[in-house]
Amino acid sequence: ILLATSITSAECEKAKIMGYLDTVIMKPLRASMIAACLQQALGIGGKGLQGRGVPEEPLNLQKFLYGKQILVVDDNKVNCRVAAGALQKYGAQVECADSGEAAIVLLQPPHKFDACFMDIQMP
Repeated sequence: ILLATSITSAECEKAKIMGYLDTVIMKPLRASMIAACLQQALGIGGKGLQGRGVPEEPLNLQKFLYGKQILVVDDNKVNCRVAAGALQKYGAQVECADSGEAAIVLLQPPHKFDACFMDIQMP
């Protein structure tokens, strides 16, 4: 799952074709978007997404995220804190990295993370 301020449909399609992402969350981060994207990426919940990224059946984020290890990667410390806070609110254990290089080190197998949210527009 990638976090983005803006991304063109061509950039998104290219990333999907190359296998780099299941879905994109546009900033600012909202709990409803986390739920919709997790539901889509994992194929759980309803039959799909209704317009504007709202799950057909609500995903209980507390039940789903409690105890999960999630890596958030963003070079903007405020964005990292906002994302981490939103995920921790639902019981996730969150670690932040400020660069792709730092994330690669943390994601060397075997790693402890269940999911990684990464900003794709870092320098």
